[in-house]
Amino acid sequence: MDLKVLIVFGFFIVFVESNLTFKNWLLKYNLNYRTNSPEFNRERKQSFDVSVAFVTVNKLKYNFEYELGLNGFADVPFQQFQNSFNGLILPSDPSQRGSLITYKNFTQILPNLVGITPAAPASVDYRNYSLPVLNQKLCNSCWAFSTLSAIESKLMMKNSSFKTPLSAQSIVDCDTVNLGCSGGWPTKAFNWILQNNGNGVPSADAYPYYGYQMKCRNVPKIPVNLKAVIQDYTNGDEVKMKDIVANSGPIVVAFHVTSYFQLYSDGIFYDPTCNTKCSVVNHAIVIVGYGTDPVTKNDYWIIKNSWGTSWGKNGYGFIARNKGNQCNIACWAIYTT
Repeated sequence: MDLKVLIVFGFFIVFVESNLTFKNWLLKYNLNYRTNSPEFNRERKQSFDVSVAFVTVNKLKYNFEYELGLNGFADVPFQQFQNSFNGLILPSDPSQRGSLITYKNFTQILPNLVGITPAAPASVDYRNYSLPVLNQKLCNSCWAFSTLSAIESKLMMKNSSFKTPLSAQSIVDCDTVNLGCSGGWPTKAFNWILQNNGNGVPSADAYPYYGYQMKCRNVPKIPVNLKAVIQDYTNGDEVKMKDIVANSGPIVVAFHVTSYFQLYSDGIFYDPTCNTKCSVVNHAIVIVGYGTDPVTKNDYWIIKNSWGTSWGKNGYGFIARNKGNQCNIACWAIYTT
């Protein structure tokens, strides 16, 4: 079929489907625009229509190995999504972007961290050592959520009875080296917990999340007992990254979010439009495993996001592995001992 005909056909489907599905979509995600201005309502509906067109045309035009869908962000313009749901900020000092190991009283800069042995198995999956996926809301706090998710997993691996979510709000409010809802860098958050916060974090029940920055409150902390924080500048080396995940558990990584990733639903995500420079990253996620699809034989990373369970596969996703450092996922490995 001619591409122009295909696109016209796609937009015809869009016109019919968008009006039929918009009300159902609002009900599914329990959204109500009545309290907002008519202009806001129109803008959201227009953005939803753009998402419907985007999903429909891409399904017709491309044979993706992954699925796009009308998730809970389908009414958010991509530019606003970038500005409100990410939050990763690279350190301004280039020396702080390299390989580092931080202890309680000092940080050591390491030119090259040696790869971890023993050799990694063919696949690992730490999702059983992960607490429920959360939603950072309209706050650029991915750096806080990813940091705490990695710490929670480490605590669960040491003690199977640990089931207490840690407070991302306390990190957003109290961390003095990052910028709250304006963004941050996970290594700085790990180091702040280790060196300045008594090596502990309040529970999410004691210090609940609101999605905006508030005045820091002093509440009792749960000891997390970090011994050291490691930032390994892996520079796209996915074999080394695999070894780290296999032998250290879930790790925080930097990522470059595109419009395709916003509406990702399932399957192994691969976007050839992603930037390939490690300096171009805008989001922090947690790698919780890796494997290979038994049918396609394509390798993938398993990632945990902080955009709630409407995104991806109940908040998790699969990213292409050994395919050119997809969206810069293998530039940094940040984790604790």
